[in-house]
Amino acid sequence: MIRVGSAFLPDSFAGRSLRERTRKGYGPTAVASRDLERYYALLAEARRRLRGRFGANELEALAFALQSMAEIEHPQLFVLAPESVEESVRYEELCAAGGIEDCADFLQRVRSLGVGELWALIDAVGIYLHLPDEERGAAGWKRLGLL
Repeated sequence: MIRVGSAFLPDSFAGRSLRERTRKGYGPTAVASRDLERYYALLAEARRRLRGRFGANELEALAFALQSMAEIEHPQLFVLAPESVEESVRYEELCAAGGIEDCADFLQRVRSLGVGELWALIDAVGIYLHLPDEERGAAGWKRLGLL
């Protein structure tokens, strides 16, 4: 069993959300545990839908472009991921640096991602960036289910 502990301010988004979902016999801890299970299930399904959409070099480029987003604690900003990738293409020559030949197609595939897929991609990037160097590359993306 994994135990975690956290406290939420009553007027924070998480605090209000937990309060709305609690009921007699089903307190905040039970709600948070259930919702975390649901969240991880949604991420897993979205990650499954991402499988094969991007090649290994494109995933490396996405990891570069989304690195800072994967480290922040403000999920409401995740919808800006396509713009972050576009800025990396524009200002950091992401496609050229990543060996991506059809940059327009790459950007179109990024723009076509739904909210769940964006969250799953950012989550996978966060995990990938903490893998040891020897586990990165295509093997790391396969382990995460994206290749």
